[in-house]
Amino acid sequence: MVEVFTVAVKRLDYDTAPTFQQDLLAALGDGSVRLIIDFGAVEAISSVGLRALVVATKKSRAANGKLVVAALRPLVREVFLISRFDALLPMHDSVAAAQEALGA
Repeated sequence: MVEVFTVAVKRLDYDTAPTFQQDLLAALGDGSVRLIIDFGAVEAISSVGLRALVVATKKSRAANGKLVVAALRPLVREVFLISRFDALLPMHDSVAAAQEALGA
């Protein structure tokens, strides 16, 4: 089963990243799920937001889960590419494309 986790904030930064990480880890459960993170509303992400994704990715991989990101806005996509997060997390243009790639 593929689940979608929608990021509900415009900025993933020092103020919002702790709650984002807590909610994301809760959505991952034991880590074995296939989870799409919908970044459609996110306009900016800082290193603290990226760190939360690293924590979630480690949990997912340890449990043979699958974590992908979708619908990244241009600035957020650029941050992912510059920081080489595209090597850590598969990126998809839309949630629908991510669902198709995961066989949902």
